[in-house]
Amino acid sequence: MRITNIVLAAAVLGAVAPVAAHADSAPQAQPNTYEVSQSVAYHDLDLTNVQGRARLDARLAVAVRNVCGTASSRDLREMARVSSCRRAAANDAASGRELALAATKRRSDVAMMTAATPLTHK
Repeated sequence: MRITNIVLAAAVLGAVAPVAAHADSAPQAQPNTYEVSQSVAYHDLDLTNVQGRARLDARLAVAVRNVCGTASSRDLREMARVSSCRRAAANDAASGRELALAATKRRSDVAMMTAATPLTHK
């Protein structure tokens, strides 16, 4: 059994938003369980605009395919496993995406408040 992780890594203060696609059972329950992970960087993207979010989505889609792999069209069990893995990884990646967007919005809001605050000196 495979447990997949997609980690969104921001360069800002080393912040990392982990996104894990969990298998049906915990790793301790299955001795044959292993973990595959991939980091998805977004520090170079402007997530406040549509183009930046679209690039993040494309990177996440590639990461989902990378961690879940592919299956032969002749192996129905493997196709089902890959499909299940991709659904779980995509759902968790979507959660991580939302965390990244929320963090970007908070930074943007703070920057706007700081810029709008008049500096006074006594």
